[in-house]
Amino acid sequence: MKVSIRGKNVAIPDSLKKAIAERVGLALGGLADRIALVMVCITGPPATAAGKPTACRVEITITRNLRVETTHVDPLVAVKVALESAQRKVSRMLRHEFDSGDFGASPKRPARI
Repeated sequence: MKVSIRGKNVAIPDSLKKAIAERVGLALGGLADRIALVMVCITGPPATAAGKPTACRVEITITRNLRVETTHVDPLVAVKVALESAQRKVSRMLRHEFDSGDFGASPKRPARI
């Protein structure tokens, strides 16, 4: 499982990237053989007049068009909430594949979630 972390309008220090990568590994590590890529994109609005960002958005994109978005002032909290939602969605997707016998589905076909 490859993890890609990037920021838009937000500088992401190496310590935050490391913490995010660890959380992704813990949350989705058990499914690493089924997940090709996890993209975490943290976006925030340009700084306000006071110089403080108001919020950040986290998108986690996993194969088969699975996307989770959440918004929070703290990037780590946003990542945690998004990963919890991603875990549920991946579980549901895999359960559906198992129930329907659709194990070798093409990754281009969108998941029914």
